[in-house]
Amino acid sequence: MKRFSFVSSAVLLAIASQSSLARADASGAAAAEALYEEGKKLETKGDFASACPKFAASQQLDPAAGTLLHLANCYEKTNKNASAWATYLDAASAAHAQNRAEWEKAARGKAAALEPKLSRVSIIVADPVAGETVKRDDLEVATASYSVPIPLDAGQHTFTAEAPKKVAFKTTVTVSGDGQKLEVKVPKLEDAPVAVAPLETKPPPTTTATAAGAPAKAEDPGSGRRIIGYTLGAVGIVGLGVGGVTGLMAMGANNDAKKLCPSSPCADKAGVDDNDKAKSLGTVSTIGFIAGGVLLAGGVVLVLTAPSSQEKKTAVSDVKVSPTFGPTYSGLSMGGSF
Repeated sequence: MKRFSFVSSAVLLAIASQSSLARADASGAAAAEALYEEGKKLETKGDFASACPKFAASQQLDPAAGTLLHLANCYEKTNKNASAWATYLDAASAAHAQNRAEWEKAARGKAAALEPKLSRVSIIVADPVAGETVKRDDLEVATASYSVPIPLDAGQHTFTAEAPKKVAFKTTVTVSGDGQKLEVKVPKLEDAPVAVAPLETKPPPTTTATAAGAPAKAEDPGSGRRIIGYTLGAVGIVGLGVGGVTGLMAMGANNDAKKLCPSSPCADKAGVDDNDKAKSLGTVSTIGFIAGGVLLAGGVVLVLTAPSSQEKKTAVSDVKVSPTFGPTYSGLSMGGSF
């Protein structure tokens, strides 16, 4: 059973401990009673800030007029005049329902004493738009409450207004709690800026990135021909070198053959072998000189006739280089359009 036995200023001094109505839910009643008793202990010590949540939780579990009276007293002691005023009126209604005339009278008297001290804030919505929602401290305000002075506790209170496709409004008001009369004017919400799609722009030309990450240079139409020219030139130089070396070797073999066989016919086998070797090396030397010279000349022509970036590119397939051999000669043939 919950009992009501607190001492308040003037009006509530004579209220004695009373039994409240029986609880329908035993477990909820037990928790409510424990919270109620803890709240009274804190109230006796003067720790009203800690007592208020205890009484509020007890009232939520098991409503009772006595608990409301204690809760209202807590609010009053912590300078929450608006909450105390509303709670005293709730306690008066609950006491009337329980035929507690003395409690009802005391609660109404306390509410009347607080009323001049109430600070009231009116929300003025001059030109509401479709779908507009106004909130006070994250609690939606009914349109019927617009322009009505509403009692508020002391402290900072935030007011917001929102609507679809509109720029939201927000303001903060500080209430002193000593009978202030304040107005919060919500202006007509402005249209939110329309997102404009970015103009379509052409992407920059695609370039091939080099290993260092920088764009590659524009394609050189003559680069392919020059590469072939340098290659042919290098091979031609090698051919000339081979021709020169084998020529020297042929001359040496021929000299050896003449020493062994100064007159013809030669009866010395070694002399005959040196003579044959000299002829073979001479043939290789001749081919090397001819091929090397042709390749080198072809390479020089390709490099010199390669088009620049402003000239028409000559396809690599247009240039043909092929070896030519015959019973009495050997060499390379080269053709193409330049």
